[in-house]
Amino acid sequence: MAELATTGVEIRDVTLRDGLQLVSKIMPTAAKVTLAHALLELGVPQIEIGAVVRPDRVPPMADTLEVLHRLDVAALARSWVWVPNLTGVRRAVEAGAVNLQYVFSVSESHNRANVGCSAEQSLAGLAESVRYAREHRVRLQLGLATAFSCPFEGQTPVEAVLAVLADERTGGVDSVVLCDTIGQAVPAQVTALTAQVRAIAGARGLVFHGHDTWGLGVANSIAAIAAGADAVDASLGGLGGCPFAPGASGNTALEDVLYALRPDWLTPAVFRALVHQGRALLDQLEQPPRSRAADGATRSPASHAWALAAGRDRATQDGLCAQLG
Repeated sequence: MAELATTGVEIRDVTLRDGLQLVSKIMPTAAKVTLAHALLELGVPQIEIGAVVRPDRVPPMADTLEVLHRLDVAALARSWVWVPNLTGVRRAVEAGAVNLQYVFSVSESHNRANVGCSAEQSLAGLAESVRYAREHRVRLQLGLATAFSCPFEGQTPVEAVLAVLADERTGGVDSVVLCDTIGQAVPAQVTALTAQVRAIAGARGLVFHGHDTWGLGVANSIAAIAAGADAVDASLGGLGGCPFAPGASGNTALEDVLYALRPDWLTPAVFRALVHQGRALLDQLEQPPRSRAADGATRSPASHAWALAAGRDRATQDGLCAQLG
């Protein structure tokens, strides 16, 4: 079997956006900024830091603009903000964002539930947002929610996804994200769709955003990479999901994706530090742990370099986690 080529594949942590949006306990702004810095300092290439949405609909995202204001230029260069419309684009850019993910759903029902308008209205807003992004020299990424299945309409036809990408209004985005919003996709399905979108996307980036609802988050991420994805999303401890998609609990765990892919920047010590970060965050938010790799690191003997028991840097890791409060 050929070895999976992971060189150049980026991993984006989405804890501070997708990870927090289903959590009822609100994480303080200062703690969000601390976690963002900790993830970046540990080597995570890119992170999502929030969403510019109505605070009454998604309360955990109410302070996203404040988080943006508190990050320096270096951190902002590696941070992404989720936006649903041109208003969100403008507000994020004015607050300092340079990487935006404009998201709408392939399925009409979920788009109305998630962003409160029709898919056609979202497409019209995307065209205007592309122009605004170019004027302000920021990156605009297109996120296609329900690219594989919808909680209201069932399986999403491949033709529907390809039709969106064939629309000239999507042509100006810098990259495309295929979202398995409710985690029902299987590797063969991910491989097929990713390969077709890769052929259409050309030089643009291609990201896979998976959920582990059915236990296939890592397998689907690997399938996406093998089919041409440049990056995959994940969150600490498998935290998160979409508040407007019934059954969409749990992102693919960052710890699981990292343990499987072993990117060049990841060392056993960094992995152990991230496991500690995830455990501290889940305890703080009173959320259950979902990462199998984090559980394995906790249970494995010191003979395995990636196990927590193998580390001599426990004090440093605990110090980093203590900063989360």
